[in-house]
Amino acid sequence: MRTLIGLIRGINVGGKTLPMANLRAICERIRLKDAQTYIQSGNIFFESGKSNSDIERALENGIEKDFGYTVTAMVREPELFEHLIDSNPFEGRDPKFLSVTILGQSPKAELVATLDSVDHGEDEFRVEKDAIYIYCPGGYGNTRLTNNFIESKLQTRATTRNWRTFNKLLEIAKKR
Repeated sequence: MRTLIGLIRGINVGGKTLPMANLRAICERIRLKDAQTYIQSGNIFFESGKSNSDIERALENGIEKDFGYTVTAMVREPELFEHLIDSNPFEGRDPKFLSVTILGQSPKAELVATLDSVDHGEDEFRVEKDAIYIYCPGGYGNTRLTNNFIESKLQTRATTRNWRTFNKLLEIAKKR
C-alpha cells in the first residue's frame, strides 16, 4: 500500500458541489484506504496498491455516477510534490503568486512551444516533465495560463493548486 494524493479538478466551483464526506465515501466504495480530505477543493489522501490510472478512472466514474457531472482526477505520489517543491524555479519570489499545474502526461516539446507563442503578459511559466510552475504577479485569477488554456495548448488534462496548498499537501502526506 502506498500513500497517494488525489487532485480532483473543478469541484465546489461553478455549481459542481461535492461535499468532502461524499468524496471520502466514494473512496471507501472503490476500496481506497484511510481517505482524508484537505479543504473543500478536491484534495484527498489515501492508501492504495492500485495503479494511479485505475484510481483516477474509479474516482471520475464514482463522482459522475453519484453527482452527474464529469471531473478530472489525478493521482500522484508525494515524491513528485517533494521534487517539484525542491526544484522551484521561482525561489525567492513572492510565493502567493506561484501555482503548480499537474498535467495528465508530459507534453511534447512542440506543444510547449505553443505556450511561448501566446502573449501571457507579465506571467511566467516553467514546464517540468508533467507539471508547470506558473508565476502570476497579477494573481492567478487574472492569468491567461488557466487549466483550460493549458489543456487546449498541450493536449492533456490539467489541474492547478496554489503554492501554499501544494506545500500543505506534501506536509500532510508525509505525516500519514
